[in-house]
Amino acid sequence: GVVSIKLLQPFPEAELVAVLKGKSAVTVLERCDVTTLTSLVTHALFKALENNGLIRHLGIPAIDRLPKISTGVFGLGAHDLQSRHLIAAFENMESATNIPLFYLGSQFFSKNPSAKIAAIQERLRAAYPETEFMALETGANPHLLPAGAFRIRFHSVGGYGTIATGKLLTDILAGVLEMHSKSAPKYGSEKSGAPTNFFITVSPEPIKITNAELEEVEIAVSPDHKVFSHTNPLRGISEGGTFIMQSHHTPLEVWQELPAHARKTIREKRVNFYIIDGFGVARKHAPTPDLEIRMMGIAFIGAVCGHVDKVVAGTSEEAVLAKIQQQIKKKFGAKGAEVVNSNMAVIRDGLESTHKVDYSDAAFVEVERLPAAANDAGVAVSAAMQRVSINAQSAGLFDQDYFQEVVLDRFKDGTLAEAPVIPGNGLFIPVGSAAWKDKGLFRLSVPKFNADLCTGCMECALVCPDGAIPNTVHEIHDLLLTAIQQVDVTDQMKTMMSSHVFPLTKSIRDHYRKLPSKDPKPLHEIAADALTEMNLDNPTLERGFGGMIEVLSGFSVARTRPFFDVMEKATPGNGGLYSATIDPWKCTGCLECVDVCGPGALQEQKQDSKALAALKRSFTFLSNLPNTAPRFFSNATQPGGETKRLILDHENYYSMTGGHGGCRGCGEVTAIRLLTATNRAIHRERNKTHIHELESLIERLHAKMQSVEHDTHDPARLSRMQEAVKIIEKRLYHLESGPTGRGPSSAAFANATGCSSV
Repeated sequence: GVVSIKLLQPFPEAELVAVLKGKSAVTVLERCDVTTLTSLVTHALFKALENNGLIRHLGIPAIDRLPKISTGVFGLGAHDLQSRHLIAAFENMESATNIPLFYLGSQFFSKNPSAKIAAIQERLRAAYPETEFMALETGANPHLLPAGAFRIRFHSVGGYGTIATGKLLTDILAGVLEMHSKSAPKYGSEKSGAPTNFFITVSPEPIKITNAELEEVEIAVSPDHKVFSHTNPLRGISEGGTFIMQSHHTPLEVWQELPAHARKTIREKRVNFYIIDGFGVARKHAPTPDLEIRMMGIAFIGAVCGHVDKVVAGTSEEAVLAKIQQQIKKKFGAKGAEVVNSNMAVIRDGLESTHKVDYSDAAFVEVERLPAAANDAGVAVSAAMQRVSINAQSAGLFDQDYFQEVVLDRFKDGTLAEAPVIPGNGLFIPVGSAAWKDKGLFRLSVPKFNADLCTGCMECALVCPDGAIPNTVHEIHDLLLTAIQQVDVTDQMKTMMSSHVFPLTKSIRDHYRKLPSKDPKPLHEIAADALTEMNLDNPTLERGFGGMIEVLSGFSVARTRPFFDVMEKATPGNGGLYSATIDPWKCTGCLECVDVCGPGALQEQKQDSKALAALKRSFTFLSNLPNTAPRFFSNATQPGGETKRLILDHENYYSMTGGHGGCRGCGEVTAIRLLTATNRAIHRERNKTHIHELESLIERLHAKMQSVEHDTHDPARLSRMQEAVKIIEKRLYHLESGPTGRGPSSAAFANATGCSSV
């Protein structure tokens, strides 16, 4: 039986004892690891046992023996409670071991650990042997729904309107099929740009429990086109189930881009696989751009209602649409016929635009034989730009690799709920862990940098909340030398090419001076012209420089008035070339930078695999380039200086990492980012000044000590001066290096505002 206790004080001791009298085993389920309910139940049973010989506690029935009492703690760390966990708790009461304390939904040991995790688990077993019994063995979830019932799980992105879509679809399905329904969303603190889920259950009988996430589903729907990059939407899908996914590619292209494990699951379970370009459908019908996302969700309703067997059930397309229209009228009829008709137009178009992926076709089988694409640059490139320390401390404390294995990888493969709870994985988060977050997974559009239109105003870097568009001024010779290092030639050839860099730099600079200010000629073309004029007369060297030109063609730089023309006029040879390079792992696609770019140097472009590859190549090239030279921002913190130039220094720009937990385009994060950058710039300048003062003071003290003679009236004078030097040198050490090797932090912030602090 089951007893539900709603109130702890006053505790219903007599009523509880009457129910438990004669029972052999009792399990108390606690939502918190402070087991208050267990204590109250135990006290009540002890009072009843005392009453067996002598009535000491009035009103409480007597019992002649205590049942075996176990405590099951559930829900810790937001781990879900599934039906299989409750079955395991019941079986524990019947077992001979009858574990007294266990955790439901949590594991402490992985069955197939890596060598590193296995060593940690062995230490855990040795130190806390009882831990091994605190997690119960579970089987598969039983199928508890009646015949005809089905479950839907959405995988989407915050800001796509999936919760509104899910609610509407729930109402439509319940009305069209004349069945009972329940639904629930799941999302984090971010309201835009982060993964979200929506769960729907439809049944011919009333649905009693829907608190748990739906691990087993008949239908999986993914408006998130990058879903396989961060989770597994096919997890728990039933045999012959349906999977509907957002994509603007052809079925063959989609099949080719799917990971091998996804193709294997679809084939083995004979999943009905459909694709729909929901955004393309919405774009045709939305009266304004801001309604496109909402309309996209409506298109998926058409895809589900028109192509899922359990919904269609042999009914004609027109009959299904007629029933849907009845529900749409019921929902939106009060808003007028135009609203009803526009929603129905999107639903109809969504139904018609959904295409089945016929993976049994020979062309699809052939695609699977193609070699997997080579792994390109990863988020580590972005993290390296942000200069986050990855030094591992003892026992894995603050170790990025440890954190990746026990937490981040589990998020990515969708197995976090079953991941072992290892000490430290919820307490010791690595410093700047956001630097390793890929915020660009979910974007559909991305800024494109047109260097010939850029004026170097830096408004894009100022407004970007993600730290995703570092503005940099480059020395021409640095660009050439970095490109040479990426050419596929021998080290000897690279050395020979490098010996020609400075005359080539001078020639390129002369070309820029002669060009009209509005000439859009890019750097790689100017470099090619300069090389032609140099008459190298060495075919091998020319081929090597041809490779350099090709590398430079993938990195856009601008000749701007403030950073090239003005500085060249003041001091020839001092000008630099300007870049605004998009970080593909931090850019969320909010396009705030496009909005503030007056000259139109940043423009929106739809992201595809080709555009993404170009972004990664460009940013990887930037990561190999030196920081902006100090002369371009040296007066930024001085009175009368151009303050915004301080963010040209990457140390200032990345004083707060990208990868924040706020919404896409969050203005609060922009404000915090600018505050930290300005604070860092000011304090670093003060520290430098103070270091020079201390070095000068130490030098003068040493000189003074050389001239100090023994003074009988003050014999301790020299020792005092020596002690003062030690104190000053210690302070100098802390300013220059200190325990971290990077000197003191310029400030400490305690941020507890919610979304931006997660």
